[in-house]
Amino acid sequence: MPFDQKRINGPEVSVPYSVYTDVNKSKSSKPKKSLHKRVDGREHKDLRKIFVKTGVISQAKGSAYIEVGITKVVCSVFDPREIPNKNEYSLQGELFCEFKYAPFACAKRRIHQQDAEEKEFSLVMQRSLEPAVCRGFYKDTMFLDLTMEEEVLCNSAPAKPNPPNNHGLIMQAALPQHDQISEFFLVGSINIDCIKQAIETLTVANKNICPVVQQCLVKTVLRALKRKEQEKN
Repeated sequence: MPFDQKRINGPEVSVPYSVYTDVNKSKSSKPKKSLHKRVDGREHKDLRKIFVKTGVISQAKGSAYIEVGITKVVCSVFDPREIPNKNEYSLQGELFCEFKYAPFACAKRRIHQQDAEEKEFSLVMQRSLEPAVCRGFYKDTMFLDLTMEEEVLCNSAPAKPNPPNNHGLIMQAALPQHDQISEFFLVGSINIDCIKQAIETLTVANKNICPVVQQCLVKTVLRALKRKEQEKN
C-alpha cells in the first residue's frame, strides 16, 4: 500500500479559529477590573464563605470536602503503607502528598498527569500540612482569598513604574495550636515591609478560619460517639 494512502485525510476546507474570537478584546481587561471592584462584591481583604464536611470518601482513612465560594476541594488521607523499591530505614516514615486540579477546573484544560505547577503545590502541601491562605499583590493592592482572575492578575508584572510596585503571590500555612507558621511560599517581587504586613494579616485570617475547621471536627466526633452509643443499645 502506498504511504500516502495510510494517512487520515482532513477536510478539504476549514474555518480559521479567529472567526470565533474577538481580536479587539483585551485578555487582561477582566482581571484588572478587580482593582476597583471584585466580581463577587467582596472587599479586597474579605474572605469567601467556607463550608466543610468530613467523611466524604469511604475508601480513605479520613477525608474532607471544603467549599470556598465556587472553589471546591476534596482531600483524602490513607493508611501508612510500604514504599516500593525503598531500602533505607527511617524512624519517622515519609509523607507523600499529591495535589491535582480537576481537568475542567481551570481556564486551560488540565491533563491527567501532574504538571510542574501541581508538583510544586504538592511539595508546598507536604511541608505545611495545614490549610493555606493565599494573598496576592498587584501594584501595591492587596487581595485576600484570591479568585482565579485575581491570581492571573497578580502573577503578571505591571507596567514599569517609578518607583516599582509590588506584585506576586503569598501563601502561608499556620499551626494554631502551637502559634507557629509551618510554611511560607512567595512568588513575585514584594518588598520586606509588604511581606511583614502580609504575615500579620494572614495570621489573623488563619485564626478566623481555624474555628470553622474545629467546629466541623467536633460535630464529626459527636456523630461518631452517638452512633457507637446507639450500636451498644
